[in-house]
Amino acid sequence: AGQADDPLQCLKNEEIYMSYRRAAAAGLALIGGVVSLVLSAAHTKKDLIEIRRNELETLTGQKEKKMEKLRKGLEEYRNTQGAVLLDVREQSDYDDGHIPGSVHADLQTIQFRHEDPDTPIFIYCYRGTRSAMAASILRNEGFTNVKDIGGIDWYNGELEVSDN
Repeated sequence: AGQADDPLQCLKNEEIYMSYRRAAAAGLALIGGVVSLVLSAAHTKKDLIEIRRNELETLTGQKEKKMEKLRKGLEEYRNTQGAVLLDVREQSDYDDGHIPGSVHADLQTIQFRHEDPDTPIFIYCYRGTRSAMAASILRNEGFTNVKDIGGIDWYNGELEVSDN
């Protein structure tokens, strides 16, 4: 008999389903066989969304793809003479820790000025969304050698802290 025809298996699946529902109601999540405790008092809604996104990215292999995109982008930046590494996160995020050698340009008021529009510009943010928008803006402003290298959310290299 198939799984759907077996009453004991259906009952077991229902019990598993209800366990998941009870765990979710209690603030627990079972992701990839690992139970993680999330205390809502200790996290903001934004934190909880970020935790879930990171868990899902890890499970779907997105983490490795993003890490590789950033790694290759940084390697290309370091091997490109005269290149600029542009961090488009908020000023406070940049001050708290940024990739050494990067310069800051807040996406909200992006005013990156450079004499040569052909200068190689490598852009990053935290997750990759703002860097994609900044790359588009700079291309529209006439910069011809712009590369979005994604976000540093999975970056595990050295960070530099601003003295502000």
